[in-house]
Amino acid sequence: MKRNHKSIFILSFFKEFLNTSKETFYKNAKIIVRETLSLDDNITVYSNGYYYKPIIYINESLALENITIPIKRLLVIYGNNKRDTIYMYPSFVVKYCPFPLNDIQWVFDQCISKGVEPFDKLKDPDKILESSIPYENWIQRLNKTLENNHFQEKFAKYFYDTFYTLINIKTSKAFFENCLSMIKEFVEKLNLNIVEQNIINSNLLSYANYQLPFR
Repeated sequence: MKRNHKSIFILSFFKEFLNTSKETFYKNAKIIVRETLSLDDNITVYSNGYYYKPIIYINESLALENITIPIKRLLVIYGNNKRDTIYMYPSFVVKYCPFPLNDIQWVFDQCISKGVEPFDKLKDPDKILESSIPYENWIQRLNKTLENNHFQEKFAKYFYDTFYTLINIKTSKAFFENCLSMIKEFVEKLNLNIVEQNIINSNLLSYANYQLPFR
């Protein structure tokens, strides 16, 4: 039996997600799958439970904590002996990354880009991490992923298709920093209320991962 695995992202921000039950968050999962995949009415979509992804996150006290994030599974049955397993992710999740994207952005904005050691600001009372190297490695990995997937070119086209004007690309900035600047310009132009001053709630990457999923 042929079965493919596909991923769908729901626009979501970590702080709000923590205060929402999984039943509420995923209540429209089947509808989202049908709309995203343009499924005909004769194709069956089943809920297939959850798997739980461990995440290390930065709480409001700037301390590291462990949590598990429920990832919704669904099964699409097409007939002809073909089935797809759909994994539905909150947009702050990257499949193999142990950190939410809002924390990756915060560590980059508040520490790495300023030459500050993250653990000069963070606390780790439970000794979850031995050092800040995993954050640095994942920033480098995401930077490479965005470069390889031509994120700037795709996002510039997305910007133009939305506003019919060219986005300002600052070639003097580092690639990852420039990606964040592009996303920020887009959401500000849309007047989206996701660029908050609260340093723990940095949602630009979560928004971008919803619009142009990181691979």
